[in-house]
Amino acid sequence: MLSATLALLILAALPAHAGSLRVAVEDMPPYSVWTDGTPTGPDIALAKSVASALGLKPRFIRCDRPKCLTLLENGQADCIFGLKRRPALDETVWLPARPLRMHADTAFWIKKGSGIRLERQQDLYGRTVGVIKGMALAPAFDNDPRIERYAQTDMGKLFKLLIAGQISVVALEVRRGEAALARTGFAKWVKRAPYSLSAPDPEFMAVSRKSRLATEPDYVRSALDKALDDVQSTPDDTQE
Repeated sequence: MLSATLALLILAALPAHAGSLRVAVEDMPPYSVWTDGTPTGPDIALAKSVASALGLKPRFIRCDRPKCLTLLENGQADCIFGLKRRPALDETVWLPARPLRMHADTAFWIKKGSGIRLERQQDLYGRTVGVIKGMALAPAFDNDPRIERYAQTDMGKLFKLLIAGQISVVALEVRRGEAALARTGFAKWVKRAPYSLSAPDPEFMAVSRKSRLATEPDYVRSALDKALDDVQSTPDDTQE
């Protein structure tokens, strides 16, 4: 109680925006979806719950992944939901220990009738693989220099490029990829390859090191724990 009271006193003495939790939000179904200027989805519900536990009002900032990371680096956003732990981000954000999701398998999509056989990682060599710029996938994929990547900021555009034959493969986290494909209506031209990568590579809430919240990590961890306990998760997102 004393720790929480002190944290609230500190927050009360901060600048005008201190009354809000500035959340960087991508249009990244199924976890966050922007519709008519309003975000919805499981990560948005969780952000609102975290903000409530912190005694703040959520303020959502729409951005693609590169812009979101820039906002966090500059302290123009306080946090983002759904980031994987990577050494390259250590100086930009800190991650509360409790993950949001334990599994984030990487799946691959190819154009129907392309004749591409994708059954192992070596089958990606010599092909152009579309990815989301700045988004980590399975380490075995991310750390393989023999894979040629074409980075985009929009999942729908990746599938358009795949259908047009400008890239050979699309690589995405499986649930995001399936949600994006359903939203575009391109499923009749695209199919998922039998090969996928499964690794214990969880996703976290990430807090900007330049945010005022970075000075109160225990307080933020407590708020996140409360939010995760309060927000109902789908069976696929439960922790193990």
